[in-house]
Amino acid sequence: MTLTAGIDVGSSAVKVVILEHAPEGPRVRARVVERIRHRDIILVARLACDAALAQAGCGQAELD
Repeated sequence: MTLTAGIDVGSSAVKVVILEHAPEGPRVRARVVERIRHRDIILVARLACDAALAQAGCGQAELD
């Protein structure tokens, strides 16, 4: 099983998705949207990534 994370940093929100690539096709394991709201964008991206990893039940080392 291969896991991939996609991150979109926009002007008002950071969006993270984690996909599982299985023989029957890709499956979304986690999806997180975190609004920036005058916060440090790097911090918001890290928070969103951590939340997506927790939701998917995996760690960063498991991502390809």
